[in-house]
Amino acid sequence: MEGLHSRLAIENHVQIYYFIFLFVQGFLTISLLAGITTIIGELADTIQAVPSVLAQNLPKACNYFFSYIIMSTIITVVSTLIHVKLLMNLSVLSPLFDKTARQKWIRGENVNLQKWGTFIPVFTNIACIGLTYSVIAPLILVFSTVYFTALWVSYRSFPPKLTELDLGTNGLFYPTAIRQLFTGIYFMELCLSGLFFLVRDADDRATCTAQAIIMIVVTALTVLFYYTIDYSHWIRWLPLPDVLKQKIDRMSSQCKDQLDRSCRREVGQHSIVKPGMVQADVVQDEALRASRPVVWIPKDDLGIADDEISHVRSTYNRMWISNEGASLDERGKLKSWGSPPDSCR
Repeated sequence: MEGLHSRLAIENHVQIYYFIFLFVQGFLTISLLAGITTIIGELADTIQAVPSVLAQNLPKACNYFFSYIIMSTIITVVSTLIHVKLLMNLSVLSPLFDKTARQKWIRGENVNLQKWGTFIPVFTNIACIGLTYSVIAPLILVFSTVYFTALWVSYRSFPPKLTELDLGTNGLFYPTAIRQLFTGIYFMELCLSGLFFLVRDADDRATCTAQAIIMIVVTALTVLFYYTIDYSHWIRWLPLPDVLKQKIDRMSSQCKDQLDRSCRREVGQHSIVKPGMVQADVVQDEALRASRPVVWIPKDDLGIADDEISHVRSTYNRMWISNEGASLDERGKLKSWGSPPDSCR
């Protein structure tokens, strides 16, 4: 609907909109509705009690966020250690619905695959919650620390599958997450300013007006800093480190060599597009590095697949076909033990 030109742009926009949804639905709505019945009952007496009533009842939402962070920690760690989705896909869904070797391979590659657009905003939202409530209920910092420590330990041992080779990140998701973290900083500074304005002495006079004004100035400076990094070149397109560039070059050369060997063995010189012309740079757009697909059929004991390959090569000299890495057993069940011939994984 937005006319986005690539999956990378789509995932980046999903990351933006999903974070907005999580922040509004999972943070603002709950915070404002915390103790709503008590607030309405007390405001019925006098409208002048709005600031003090809100200051007394907003911290009650922390109880929900304490439970939310604890449950998120437990669910994330358990789902990382116990791959229920992997077991269901490979043991139940794949035998029922996968009829070709490529379908089985795609299911195995995509199982437990986390999309960038829906994976990162969950952590960004919890970080914003921790930042905002750190001035209202500092105990939430302990829960946030436990949450991110558990993530670091679990994902360090069992790193999640975040992307495929056909979706290069180009350094977009990390800067987007950094900009979204400023939302939590804004709300933290505004909450701190409001708390300073609500401080009263024995004579019911504001005693921390200067501190509140300072926080308003700090908020304005934060907005200015956000403006400078949002419109700077380095935060939008982060340069690749030398180590990552060397790894990408090594992957590209390995991919080209594998495609060359496979295509020369299966096709020879029948195709106009030579395998060596395939651009395997993983940081380029899919349209610039896509290669001609190879028809992947399984081997069989009767030699039907070999006859079909010979027939296709003699009839359609520009079609690539292979039966490597897949076979049919004596009961006719499909088995695959490798990647497709046109894949460099």
